[in-house]
Amino acid sequence: MNNLIKKKIEYLLSIPENFSKDDVINPVEEWFNHFHKEALWGKSKPKFQFENYVCFHKNYQFKAFSKSYAVYLDDDKFFLVAVQKPVTMLMQTDKMEIEIITEILSDQYQPKEVNQKINTFAKTRLKSNSVDERIFLDAVVNYDPKKSKTYEVNEKLFKKEGNLLDEVASSLKKLSPFDKLKKEEQESTADIAIKLRELASLRDDGIITVQEFKKMKEGILFKK
Repeated sequence: MNNLIKKKIEYLLSIPENFSKDDVINPVEEWFNHFHKEALWGKSKPKFQFENYVCFHKNYQFKAFSKSYAVYLDDDKFFLVAVQKPVTMLMQTDKMEIEIITEILSDQYQPKEVNQKINTFAKTRLKSNSVDERIFLDAVVNYDPKKSKTYEVNEKLFKKEGNLLDEVASSLKKLSPFDKLKKEEQESTADIAIKLRELASLRDDGIITVQEFKKMKEGILFKK
């Protein structure tokens, strides 16, 4: 692996709320194992090899019925993809789905081109666009190899949405999603917003009833 590739990997892992594959090996690696076991085609494609992945955006933890972002490396090229994790319903588990959005961190594409591809994807396939996601996408679009060693958060991305983002800074704390906290910490408003959006998506898609939505919403808002 050459130095430029290493620098790009370091840059990606400097993005807040973005985790390396080693951080998410449980349970994400099992999604790939399940795909290789159940799929009839596509098993050899680079995007379906867990070892190729550099990072996963934190929303993979919450998005059960929509897609979240990840980046994999193949032939010295970085690809931004959308991952839909397998979902189990009525004793049946769907296969994981992965869609390539665009190549990133490349001199071949201008930021405007990359941004256009991402926007085209997001408008039709993502059900939410959280602050964390906007920060992540800003980082991959505006990478400059001459200037960028680590990503510095663009403060203009912080746009308050009602009362859902009272503590934006707390959502940027770099923690492994599977760390057990020794002290009780109040869940950040940004995380709560993500969960509420996903819950609303389940209701709108008819996966849960209005009554179930209300009960689960109360559980999130008034969690002790």
